[in-house]
Amino acid sequence: MVDLETKALSNASRLKGEALRQHRTGERPGSGSRNLPTESERTRSRLEEEVKAYETKIASMRESMAELSTKEGNLQIAKRKAERDAGDYKQRVLSLEREVERLRGRLDRPASTLQSPASSPRKFGS
Repeated sequence: MVDLETKALSNASRLKGEALRQHRTGERPGSGSRNLPTESERTRSRLEEEVKAYETKIASMRESMAELSTKEGNLQIAKRKAERDAGDYKQRVLSLEREVERLRGRLDRPASTLQSPASSPRKFGS
């Protein structure tokens, strides 16, 4: 009998301690520790999903950066080629302008200084 009373007293004090602990921590009576892992599992699951989403976003951004870097390199190569071509065309323009001036100079000379018929390798009237 004494053992049963001791057990009952022990159980009562244990239940009172549990109720006080639940009250201090804000838990509902009867919920016990069964819901704690479930809530933490939900939180963990939600956080893992967020981490996966951020990792996916980071991977996408890295891929975009790589593509943009490649495009930038290609544009720099195209720019250097265009600058070389522009320099080549400027040289060609200068060369053609000199040729035009040379030809104008030949046209502006008097006909007598060009070549006299007497000194011509072709003899007129022969």
